[in-house]
Amino acid sequence: MGLPPREDAISLLHGLSDGDRKTVLEAAEVRPFARHEVLIPKGDEYQEIYCLLSGSAAVTAEDERLLAVLGPGDTFGEIGFLRSIKRTANVVAQSDGETLVLSAGAFERFIIHEPALAARMLLNLSRELAGRLIFTTEMALL
Repeated sequence: MGLPPREDAISLLHGLSDGDRKTVLEAAEVRPFARHEVLIPKGDEYQEIYCLLSGSAAVTAEDERLLAVLGPGDTFGEIGFLRSIKRTANVVAQSDGETLVLSAGAFERFIIHEPALAARMLLNLSRELAGRLIFTTEMALL
């Protein structure tokens, strides 16, 4: 499996050139998953960020309360990736699918050797996180 045909289908890669997308793909790993598989357990210490290529996943709190449902193109695992802290929620596959996984080490290499690429990815991630913050704020005001 490769990336979806439209580059804007994965928010983390939005606006990257074909060459930059290829660079990211070469540094990342595509991992298949099965329905009900735990993609990220709460408390996990790995520093990876995930982009859902296909399938769906649920983000749940420790009490199994549903926090979000993810679909193709969505990014998750960003808190542990950016802050180097234990994962704050569980992510469980709701269907079979594939995810693109990028390690913090690979991203650090982008910062050193491909700073424009790293900056664009960080901008994309910032926009996605800002969107989540807006949604969370709006829900809190209801």
